[in-house]
Amino acid sequence: MLKGLQQRTIALAGGRKSEELTAMIEKNEGQSVVCPIQGTSFLREEAVLQDIEKVLAAEPDWFMLTTGMGARKIQDVAEQANKKDDWITALNTASIASRGRKTQAYLADNGLSSTISDEDGTIRLLLKQWLPTLKGTETIAVQLYDHEPEWVNDIRDTGCSVVTLQPYVHEMPPEETLAELLDHVLQHRVNAVAFTSATQVRHLFTYAKKANNDEALQQAFNRQDVVAGSVGKVTSEALHEEGVTSFVESASQRMGDLIVQLANHLESVSNR
Repeated sequence: MLKGLQQRTIALAGGRKSEELTAMIEKNEGQSVVCPIQGTSFLREEAVLQDIEKVLAAEPDWFMLTTGMGARKIQDVAEQANKKDDWITALNTASIASRGRKTQAYLADNGLSSTISDEDGTIRLLLKQWLPTLKGTETIAVQLYDHEPEWVNDIRDTGCSVVTLQPYVHEMPPEETLAELLDHVLQHRVNAVAFTSATQVRHLFTYAKKANNDEALQQAFNRQDVVAGSVGKVTSEALHEEGVTSFVESASQRMGDLIVQLANHLESVSNR
């Protein structure tokens, strides 16, 4: 029995495995509120081809690859346009900064390797290791998740020229779902929120900023009026970027383990 879940309400920000997680929570005498805010991802096929052509014309000195799935999709689009050889040649000619094991696997599958890579799966540490090595005269091709984050400006601040590739665009979830979750947190109607992706974090804070409630949301998590739970370092990094410094992380990147970690945390807090 996970005593920390007894009489507690956990908000689930992801739709995937929500039934399984709800059953786990209810088995331990808690309850869940499912507010799926992942949204929908779309491949920007025509726009990606334009990005590829722009990058090839720029002849970058560095590539920064941030996700293996995104890198594979970029290559698929290049192949469909008979530009795969040009794409691989550009990667082979340049130096490569990579984040994540799946990105490393993509490179290995194509006979490539990174010049520098993260040690913990986060952009933050990769930039800390990499940026001091730049001369400020390089051209860098940066693969984006779904939007242009603030850290791209950190690269520009070195003096380097940046060109971007964005394989996906993420459609925001329904506003009523975002409003429901935000209200649950601000009114303390839930004890914890389980975030399973960085996209969920960004969507909630984007909506909160629009509603002028981002500081209140940040404070609710940092005071632990409501506990933020994170699956993996990438999700945790997104929380950090939004100013959330107090949260529970499941390093195993398993959703069930996050619920266990939240239960243990809630139990320890109640015993203080």
